[in-house]
Amino acid sequence: MLENVRYLKQKEVGDNNTIKVQFLTRQLIEAISEELEIDLSGDYDFYENLSNHLFSMFRDKVSYLPHNDSFKTIIEHNPGVLEAVKKHAGMFHPYIKRESQEIELIYIAIHICAAIERKKNRDIVFHVILACNGGIEGVKFLVSLNV
Repeated sequence: MLENVRYLKQKEVGDNNTIKVQFLTRQLIEAISEELEIDLSGDYDFYENLSNHLFSMFRDKVSYLPHNDSFKTIIEHNPGVLEAVKKHAGMFHPYIKRESQEIELIYIAIHICAAIERKKNRDIVFHVILACNGGIEGVKFLVSLNV
């Protein structure tokens, strides 16, 4: 499974798909943001992770992606996301030269759900007082954990 994981940062000589993937990723994010009425364009982690996923779709005839039971639960709690992905998936079919697999679309939907959750968490401001018997350095350490 891990041998199929690829990262966009990886330097691959002669690969002309990188720019196409990045462009399509931006287009897909804009379309999904408009469809779901939530702006996901400022989430670089989302952009990078989605680009990596689309890049694997460009490179492979059929992506091997394991099924995960928790995905069903996530999709059930976010009912419009998979439908939005299916609606806009056609934009990259001419480039991958095949129809996308259901599991590939589910993975895209999971990336979108993760981006939505990150956005929700960024929009919440927490006011916390942190005290530690380890002094200021102990507090700084705890703050650095971002837990």
